[in-house]
Amino acid sequence: MKDPKTEDFLTRGGWKWVYHKSLPFNQIDLKASLENPSRLVKNLDDERVLNYAISMEDGVDFNAIVLLNIDPAEKRPFKWEIATGCHRASAMEMAKTKEIDAYLVTEADNYRREVLIRQINTIEGVAPSIPDTMRQICLLHQKYHKPLAQLAREWHVKLANLQSYWNEELAIQRARKFGYDVNKHKIARRALNHLLPIYSDVVFDKALQFVVNNSISTTEIDILAKELKKVRDEKSGLDIIARYEKQQMDRRAKTQAKHGRVSPTGAIKLQKNCRTIVHQLEEGGIDKLHLSAAANPTMLKILVGETIEQLKKVHLELDRIERMSHSHSDQPVAGALH
Repeated sequence: MKDPKTEDFLTRGGWKWVYHKSLPFNQIDLKASLENPSRLVKNLDDERVLNYAISMEDGVDFNAIVLLNIDPAEKRPFKWEIATGCHRASAMEMAKTKEIDAYLVTEADNYRREVLIRQINTIEGVAPSIPDTMRQICLLHQKYHKPLAQLAREWHVKLANLQSYWNEELAIQRARKFGYDVNKHKIARRALNHLLPIYSDVVFDKALQFVVNNSISTTEIDILAKELKKVRDEKSGLDIIARYEKQQMDRRAKTQAKHGRVSPTGAIKLQKNCRTIVHQLEEGGIDKLHLSAAANPTMLKILVGETIEQLKKVHLELDRIERMSHSHSDQPVAGALH
């Protein structure tokens, strides 16, 4: 059935469209539509599809889906792909529907086609979060090189907020070049954004090492970044970071002295557990674990993955301690003969 909200959206967006009451279902490329990377919702909700199909068989009317024309030059055996309505279309396929009603949109420009797919999926159901919206815009900016000001107007967001989010994306991409992952290394996007203006990759990398290896607040990162922006040579930048590292070590030493000797119980327990796992694997190999007999292999796989991620954090911390230990041993002893 017709949907005034969809019609208003298409008209305001300037898309050329017509309503078709009985379009043959076999003209739609459902598989390509489901795999389209521009879709906001990547995976179908099977239960939702089933409920839709049952309702359709009971005669319940659904809003018409929106279809985009397929370029004949692609030589696909279909005429249309889905802009929005993959759940409804999948339910129609399950219900063995022969004909459907749909809004047919004709658009040749690839950028406009992608904007339609990304935007029209927001008029039904739960609207995307602000970060999701910003991510959609940044993907378009990166792919089509459209000005951020233009995209901000088209998506009705504040340009300042969009610019800030884009800078964070640039900082994430720059960090990724050096092997840092925002989620794995627990680096706040805003904190990373503070480090983006650092001109030298060497200093940027060293600053990231310092942030990852220490519990540094976003405010402290901002202060460090501002100091690094004032220098234009790598040696001065590295000297600043070395000073912050020393301050961090001194702070940790004072805390340890104040609260007494830190108990090694946790480290001893972890070492024992690691030895148990290594021994279990070395004793008989993977085959002796009889993983196929696990009651819930999927849950075991998830647990193993979580264990690996936690052990990576332990490995990073031990690396940091080792580096700190070496830096201490390399420092000249006061009053030593030269």
